[in-house]
Amino acid sequence: MVPLDDIISEELRSDIDESIWRQNTINGKVYTLPFHQLQNTLMVNREMMEAADLEAYIPEDGAVACWSTEEFRLICRELAKSLTDENTFAFMMYAANNQRGQPHYDVVEGVRLSTV
Repeated sequence: MVPLDDIISEELRSDIDESIWRQNTINGKVYTLPFHQLQNTLMVNREMMEAADLEAYIPEDGAVACWSTEEFRLICRELAKSLTDENTFAFMMYAANNQRGQPHYDVVEGVRLSTV
């Protein structure tokens, strides 16, 4: 296996977050291109967070929030309590329905996120 640094343009490097490059780097050399990486990103709905009194967990503009598992559970619980419309959900995801019509449940104390 050979490093790929000599074929990585500055344009490509600047288009991908440095933390992703570090995941593909060994001893200062890039050995794999970071394509098809799972980003695990959630977008924050500011209005929903504010309605649930969760302003402290809204990241600054352009910043990435880093919540602990406990904070994420708190956010899920408080969002679930603040939702009054049964067709509004705190989170959504796109996934194949391989659960034979069973509801999707969050690991946060059985909070139902959506039904497929």
